[in-house]
Amino acid sequence: MFTSPTLFELPFLALYTGLLLRLAWIDYRCMLLPDNLTYSLLWSGLLYQLFFIPENLATSVLGVICGYLSLWGLYWIYFYWRKCEGIGYGDMKLLAALGAWHGWQSLGWILFTASSMGLFLVLITKLLRKKII
Repeated sequence: MFTSPTLFELPFLALYTGLLLRLAWIDYRCMLLPDNLTYSLLWSGLLYQLFFIPENLATSVLGVICGYLSLWGLYWIYFYWRKCEGIGYGDMKLLAALGAWHGWQSLGWILFTASSMGLFLVLITKLLRKKII
């Protein structure tokens, strides 16, 4: 069930939206996710859970741990397999921050959606390049 946010929750939700948009823009332009923004997103998510949904705080802390460690594990698997980096540390921190906001149960859907969108954009880009050339 969805409930509308209270007046006190709105600054947190505005910060969440603003940080995600800023991170997306910087990642698009520079392929970097700055620590000061990802850490701000992570801590604001934990504070949001603490202040407004304290019964979900343990789920959020577990989301931070699982979000970071899942991509950390993939990083090292890929590194040993290909001898180069395939995932940046900023991606790990961003998924940890999203785990803080949404809990560990949502991490699979977040990764699935992000991966699907990435594959879709690569497909569209390849199709457009083939038509143009």
